[in-house]
Amino acid sequence: MTERLLEWLRTAGAWLRRVRWGRVARTGGVGLVLILLSLWVSLPVDSLLEYATREAANEGLRIEFAAAGNGLAGPWVEGIDVAAPVRLHVERLSLRPRLQTLWGDPGLSFSARLGLGTVDGNAAMAMPADLHVEIDQVRLGDTGLTSSLPLGMRLDGTLSGIIDGVVSPDPDEITGTVNLTVEQPVLAVGALPLPVSAITGSKLKIKAEARSGEVEIAPVALDGGQVWGTVRGTVKLQKPAARSRANLTARIHFNDELGNAIGPLLPMAGFRQERDAWVRQYKGPIAQLARSR
Repeated sequence: MTERLLEWLRTAGAWLRRVRWGRVARTGGVGLVLILLSLWVSLPVDSLLEYATREAANEGLRIEFAAAGNGLAGPWVEGIDVAAPVRLHVERLSLRPRLQTLWGDPGLSFSARLGLGTVDGNAAMAMPADLHVEIDQVRLGDTGLTSSLPLGMRLDGTLSGIIDGVVSPDPDEITGTVNLTVEQPVLAVGALPLPVSAITGSKLKIKAEARSGEVEIAPVALDGGQVWGTVRGTVKLQKPAARSRANLTARIHFNDELGNAIGPLLPMAGFRQERDAWVRQYKGPIAQLARSR
């Protein structure tokens, strides 16, 4: 972490320990507001961005941003683009010290705007760090997140849910749960030789739990529409993240029209037919999953 950011954390912690909290309480909350305001406007946003950019680079990600600044509402960053191997665009990100900073547990709360949706949460500054994220009505097509899918495919739909846990540079210290839902998912087929331009579902549910360096997928489930099915298995976390190893099984069903059209192509993608389902198993690095056969 940059020296300037560490110095801000040390200074804020020392200052908070000297605060006469009884006097603050007698002000009816005005003193608390002034304390939080002073923390907001003093947070070194440039050092924070430098730290985030460097840590992302260690994971093979490139981060660029159009503008950044600080004000009474806290630091802000606009036009954030994340690239390689995934892509993500964030219109605006706002930061502020989280409430726990007041009793010696420094961290940040954040709010991001992605299209018409929002992502809010908070994270501790010290590693391993508590992390809580709430996603509300984010259109995947507005984020750029699925633009790196192979063969020009794109996934759209409205994403909501909660991510809660502990993150760390050490994969064995990562724990937590993921509970996400994509309403009305639509997969544009891109260059795939299919008789339809898109494959639709009614709901995509993503549930996972991480503990002791392993993520259990339990399961990813797609309901309704032209295709439905599940993905189950585990991912053994490694550093960098692209080296993480997956052991996954996908079991997919198609309606008659799409199944008749796509069935002859599925063996070329590594699927085999079991009764009324198409099944594919994969064991290997997560980064090679999309390219495997």
